[in-house]
Amino acid sequence: MDSISKLLLDILEELKIEDLKKFQWHLTNSVEDDKRIPKSHLENTDRLDTVDKMVQKYDPDGASLLPCVLRSSVFIALCAEVRCLYCPVC
Repeated sequence: MDSISKLLLDILEELKIEDLKKFQWHLTNSVEDDKRIPKSHLENTDRLDTVDKMVQKYDPDGASLLPCVLRSSVFIALCAEVRCLYCPVC
């Protein structure tokens, strides 16, 4: 597991299930059309699968993430909590 995937997993593991669902909603709804992850790809997914889908969709080598998703309030709060170096909005 690369460092971005590990970091994402660490952050998503801090989410309650309701917050994970909100975050997944941002992945399927609040990004550009070509960057959206189809809802069916996140249906019934856990945190590990969500990380895998994000890395596959946004950057095959895990080097970058989509800024629109990172702007979600849930992610910003978690970034501040863990002082994430990879988050461009922290």
